[in-house]
Amino acid sequence: MPDFPDCFPADFESEILPKNVEYKAYPVYRVLKRGILNREAFISSAEEFPRRFHNSRKAAVYSTSCFQDYNEIHNIMMFTFRDRHPEAILAYGATEPECGPCKKSDDPKSSHVDWWLYQSSHPEDFFEEVR
Repeated sequence: MPDFPDCFPADFESEILPKNVEYKAYPVYRVLKRGILNREAFISSAEEFPRRFHNSRKAAVYSTSCFQDYNEIHNIMMFTFRDRHPEAILAYGATEPECGPCKKSDDPKSSHVDWWLYQSSHPEDFFEEVR
């Protein structure tokens, strides 16, 4: 099985990753906060801010956030990212199972999908910019 990023705790897969993850290709949107469709656009908070999230026990810190509903993610992009990242754009694709496991939100009102990417994965290959 592929490895998770080096910054993840050694017991991530056995103790932190939810037991009910799936290996499914859910259609999803992702905010590309720097406006570029590349591997870096899919890093987790733990990878982007390693000192802040060092040894966190929260699975979501290690995931790449995606959303199934366009309106939900568009609103997040417009109200959360626009001030700090005016270059942000959306990409549309799928949670490709070969890139890592995912889990839909337990909240029925949310279309959020956590996606835990393997270190050597290339999720950008499965996405296109939304124009």
